[in-house]
Amino acid sequence: MKNRCRIHKLAAIILGLLLVAANPLAAFSAGGTVSGVKDHELVLTTLDTDGKVSGIQVLNHLRISGEGQVQVKDKTAYRLTSLRNLYGREKLGVQDGQITISTQVEGLKDIYYLATLDQSAVKDIKFPVSIDIQYFLDGKQVKPAELLGKNGHLKMVVTVENTTGTPKVLEFQNDKGEIVSKEAVIFTPYVVSLSGWKFDNRYFDNVTAPGVVGESPEGVVTDVQGVTTVSWTIPLIPPSYPSKQYAVLEADGKNIQLDSFDIAIIPVLPETSQTDSLSGIKTAFESLYAGFDSIQKGVGIDSQPDTLLYGFDTILKGLGNDQAEGTVINGLRQISSGMDSLYDNLVKIRMGIATPGFNPATFSAAQGKDAEGKSPGAKDAIDLVRASVDKQLIPAVDAQQQLVAGLNGVIGNPSDAGKTPSATTSLFNDINTLRTLAGSGPAGDLISKAIIPKLNVLSGNLNALEKGGKITTADGQVDFPASLDAVKAGLGQVNDSLARTSAGLDQVVKGLGDVKADGTPVPVLLEGKPGTILFAMATIKDGSDQLYQGVSGQVVPGLKKMQSGVAQIGEGASTAKVSLAAGLVDLSSADAIKESLKANAEAVDTFLGKPDGAEGQVMYVFRTAPVKPKAGGLTNGLIALLVLLGLLAAVGRGQSTPVRMEA
Repeated sequence: MKNRCRIHKLAAIILGLLLVAANPLAAFSAGGTVSGVKDHELVLTTLDTDGKVSGIQVLNHLRISGEGQVQVKDKTAYRLTSLRNLYGREKLGVQDGQITISTQVEGLKDIYYLATLDQSAVKDIKFPVSIDIQYFLDGKQVKPAELLGKNGHLKMVVTVENTTGTPKVLEFQNDKGEIVSKEAVIFTPYVVSLSGWKFDNRYFDNVTAPGVVGESPEGVVTDVQGVTTVSWTIPLIPPSYPSKQYAVLEADGKNIQLDSFDIAIIPVLPETSQTDSLSGIKTAFESLYAGFDSIQKGVGIDSQPDTLLYGFDTILKGLGNDQAEGTVINGLRQISSGMDSLYDNLVKIRMGIATPGFNPATFSAAQGKDAEGKSPGAKDAIDLVRASVDKQLIPAVDAQQQLVAGLNGVIGNPSDAGKTPSATTSLFNDINTLRTLAGSGPAGDLISKAIIPKLNVLSGNLNALEKGGKITTADGQVDFPASLDAVKAGLGQVNDSLARTSAGLDQVVKGLGDVKADGTPVPVLLEGKPGTILFAMATIKDGSDQLYQGVSGQVVPGLKKMQSGVAQIGEGASTAKVSLAAGLVDLSSADAIKESLKANAEAVDTFLGKPDGAEGQVMYVFRTAPVKPKAGGLTNGLIALLVLLGLLAAVGRGQSTPVRMEA
């Protein structure tokens, strides 16, 4: 906004002071002495009610420095239909494309003349800035003359375009101090001023001049003493400003009438008080370029050590896959598989030691299962054996001992004798009594030699059966270790061993932990940690599985995505470097572009032509036709001339005399 106001003020100053500014230059003379001539031109282009060019006039101000009677020859590039000296009595003539002016000079002399171009030349003139004005009433495009007396919403769109762009090769110094060249389209800088457009509040309300950033400047709207004034300033100076822009005015109209509007076009490269930030921007770009360069170098490639991509590649190779021996994932897979196998075997061991839910009370030895069809584990079988030993074998041995003791009592001792045989006397007592009664006959011999030796053997063998020792067999006496006492003692030792084994297995079962019917461990926590081997192994197994799945299914894909992302960052940094490099070239070329713009502006110093050696200056004004009823028979051309003469009021008043056009 500040720049726009400064440029607007500059345009207004140029419009007001253009005709009085002066710089000394040389010119031709005749008799007197000419030290300098300045040729300032104001090219006034009038538009008809259809918005087309109807005529071109040039207001020329010559300031002659010198002494005495002099003659100045101004040039004209176009055929003229009239030439009028506005403020003096000097005679003007046109011949062979030159305007001759003879005058008396005493230090300074100002000559103002108005030249009107022949209509045959008007249609072929190409202006440096094209002007297109469109009128809309209630959204429908109309010609200017069609607006007169109408009511509705008025919209005016003024499109201006700088058409002077020409390719040029610039040479300048880049940020490294090297001389480089760049082709750029260089324009002649023009500032377009739409200044002082007046709208009578009797005919217009809600006057606005909206803008669009980068396309259309916003107008300055003021309302003073019943008249709304709107002004725009449009710099057509690429690359700082677009070469083509438009201004928009909108208002609600009633019995519409429009004054003439002036559009001034000034070749100038404005100098403002704005701080030059290009150097700071350039430094920032250089720092940004260095930053992207560091990013690109840090990202690197997968074959370049000490770079991100190389690190990602190394990590991914180290992680490997299921089939790659010696890699993390392969090792994790083996650990996971080993943990699964170890866990399964431990479950089998646990199930083999003690079957969950086995009921020994309903165990059937014939079927080898309990009532629910569960087979006993090792500890279950030991407990069944212990129960058999305690409840069956040991009582059976005790009964056998009692039986043997009873038999020994019935047999008695070989020395038993003298008691009357009865149901309670021993066999030896009865045999000895019978032998005494039999005497020495055959019966006595039978008893002594056959029956008594047999009873002795039977008695000895029963003693050996009960307490151990030797027994008599057909082959003689042999050791008999399996006495009932030894068997009972052995059963006791077996039972004690089985009890210790059962207790040990019970500790193993408790250490391994209880399992459910499906073989999964019952969770047990001690101080927040797994309290059994199987639960711990299940936790470790699940953890190893999750670790394997996490590394192979998440870490590796994640690292690959990161690797791809880092590669894209590297590519982006490389692309950004290219763009920044181009931007740095553009920034480095800014001064060269500015100098070229300045040179182009200085080169635009005439429209008609100027005296040899004179300093020239030119500006253009496009004037629209008023949309009003006829004013006292004055034609648009005469009204334009009167307004044009008003521009010279600050310089002085003079007499207008026609000048004859010479062949």
